[in-house]
Order: sequence, then C-alpha cells, then structure tokens
Amino acid sequence: MHSDKGWWQIPLAEFHAAMETPQSYQDNFAQTRRWVIETALDELKEKDGWAVTWKPIKRGRKVEALRFEFQRDPQARIAAEAEL
Repeated sequence: MHSDKGWWQIPLAEFHAAMETPQSYQDNFAQTRRWVIETALDELKEKDGWAVTWKPIKRGRKVEALRFEFQRDPQARIAAEAEL
C-alpha cells in the first residue's frame, strides 16, 4: 500500500550529512534553503508530481530540524491522465 500523503522530520545535522552539503551551506542556512531544499522540492513537483511544504523547526533563532509535509499533487495527476 502506498501513501499519497505524509510528513517527515529530520534534524538539520542529519539532513546536511544525508545531502552531503558543503560547509558553506552548513554555516549559512539561506544557502541550504535556496540551493538544496527549494531546488529539490521544485524537482520533485516537476518530475514526480509531489506537492511538498516545509518549515524549519527552531530553538530560539537557530534551525534545529526540518519538517516536510507532502502529498501527491492532484493537478499533476490530472495532467498525466490528460496525456494518456
């Protein structure tokens, strides 16, 4: 059984390790957001039809973790069916 929606939360340090981000991205969250997170989410939407929202989980001003909420984009499904 496949789920078309869900969520995933990951500590920021684990995210950086999994994505093998350069030290400059680890030191500057804006670069991580722009070049890693947003780029990947745009690609997931375009190629696989996923609608993903995310938010940083903070302790004070420091980002501690990332939470992603995802679901299949119903508009992508309609477009795919129209192509058949």
